[in-house]
Parts: sequence; structure tokens; C-alpha cells
Amino acid sequence: MRQSLGFPAMAAIALALAVAACDNGPKNPVVTGLCDEAGSTTDCPEIPNTVNEAFFTITLESLSCTAKGTKIRVTAPVDKTLTDDGCYDTEGKTWNVGSASSGFAGGTQLNFSITSDETGSPPSFQLEGAYPDWHIKFEDGGDNDFNDVVLAVHATEIQ
Repeated sequence: MRQSLGFPAMAAIALALAVAACDNGPKNPVVTGLCDEAGSTTDCPEIPNTVNEAFFTITLESLSCTAKGTKIRVTAPVDKTLTDDGCYDTEGKTWNVGSASSGFAGGTQLNFSITSDETGSPPSFQLEGAYPDWHIKFEDGGDNDFNDVVLAVHATEIQ
């Protein structure tokens, strides 16, 4: 026998679907820092002490994540939100930290944090490269492939 759900049940289902469609952030947020964070074993990209002054250009190189509301921030030498929804941002997008007229002294470290959903394993970073070019690879903890967010960082020396 077929039963009708009725208007109240259909309204409840529609509301639940609308709430799911408006997912705008991590349900179990975890903030993971690149370096200088509790439990971190990763180094920071750093301007060598032999360089007088430089600034950083950050490029969103590739994405392989689907979590809504993945926030990517620079936490040092300045506090700057790069994106509030990193998994849905545009590959190739760039941001500058500092500029040719406002750089950072040798010895300055660049640190990041990513806020994402908690998954099977703790989120983590890998840092590859050396001055002036690095790749920062983020793993959200789901599959250990370190390709969920990949950032290219380039330091430009100011003469």
C-alpha cells in the first residue's frame, strides 16, 4: 500500500535539502599550521639572512579537495586571509605578501594555516624546495596524497 507523506513531511525534507545545499563551512573544523605550530615538524619558507629584503608571491597551483569553507591564511609575517573557500577557488590565482616597496628582511619566515574538515587522519603539510621557490602541499587527512591544496611560493629579492 502506498502512503502519502503529506505537506508537513515534504516541507521538512525540503528544508533538510536546502540546509545541505547551503553547506558553507567545515562541520568539524581543524586548523593546521605549516610551521611554528604545536606538533609541526615542517620548516617555513624563509628569506635567507644574506638577502637584504624580499616579498612573496603565492600561487594556487592545484586543488584536489571538495570541502566547502576551506580557509587558507598567511599567519606570518602578516596575518592575511588568502581565500575562505580554497577547494572552490581558481587554480592559478595569485596573492602577494609584501611588495617591491614593502618587503621583509632576511631571516623572515612565511607561515600558513588551513582550516578544513577533520577526516580520518590529522591534516598536515609538506614543504619542498628552497629559496626562492617552494611548493607547499596540504593533505586534509583523507587519502595521504598531499595534493588537496598545492601552493607555489616565490620570493622576489628587492634590490
